[in-house]
Amino acid sequence: MVRVDPALERIAARLTAADLRADSGDTSDLFDEDERPFVDVYSVAGLQRVIHEYGLDEALRRRGLSDHHVVITRDDDFRHRMQLLLSDGSPIMDLRLHLQEAAVIHGDAVAVVVVDWLLMQHPRRGFSVERPRLPGQRHPGTGLGRVVHGLLVLLCRRLGRDGLVTVPERFHLAALYRRLGYAAVDVDSTADGAVAAALGAADAVGISFVALAWAVERGFVFDDDGRPWRYAPHTRICPVSARLERVLVHSTSTTSTPIPSFSIDVDGLRASLRLEPVEGLTTLADPVDGADICR
Repeated sequence: MVRVDPALERIAARLTAADLRADSGDTSDLFDEDERPFVDVYSVAGLQRVIHEYGLDEALRRRGLSDHHVVITRDDDFRHRMQLLLSDGSPIMDLRLHLQEAAVIHGDAVAVVVVDWLLMQHPRRGFSVERPRLPGQRHPGTGLGRVVHGLLVLLCRRLGRDGLVTVPERFHLAALYRRLGYAAVDVDSTADGAVAAALGAADAVGISFVALAWAVERGFVFDDDGRPWRYAPHTRICPVSARLERVLVHSTSTTSTPIPSFSIDVDGLRASLRLEPVEGLTTLADPVDGADICR
């Protein structure tokens, strides 16, 4: 099963259900139809305590994002949304979860938490050499993704769910979820081989992860037949229960995922970046203005 930072585990063990459903004492926070607890567990005050206890409060303060507040809403009893907003309404985080009772994974019915959407960004920071723009980004990330992933695993356990499910919409997100232990499932097993092939091709030519993301986005990654490879969004699952872990291990042991051979047109990518620059990312011709696409 996925491992969580032991420090986070200790904090989770200390927080009770009463702590997580706590009332702020302000009557404006009393639950109405749109302010029932997030995933039926966390009140606004409870989420604020989570943010404080796990050190996110301090981490956000160091990033100049201390003026934040929590907003929780839901579309229905199964689709829940939690936003962390700045005083001007800009989102630091936008998390949308779907509680699914009977997802079928390799023929087994399991209860999962589907991450329909997760946005994490620093609205007050610009892109830089240290944090170049990735495809789809309007602002740089917060650098807190691994901690938030750990908190999602702990949430999943608290709900008694078997795992976390997501469908990454872009290649770089699939690669990051893969790194966190999210496995591709069922018919999507070939997609995982393609993601691995793209990562291997980037290592072979020595370009950065961000450059690879743009190479995929702009069509400079080629498959075995010389055709541009297009990333296809696919389902990935992170096992949280021992039961789901056994299902995934059994599937992995009985099937093999072919890893194709991909290549990257580095010269084409360089030319593309000169014509359409990416903030924080540049080419060998302009080493002072941004990060080189090579490591």
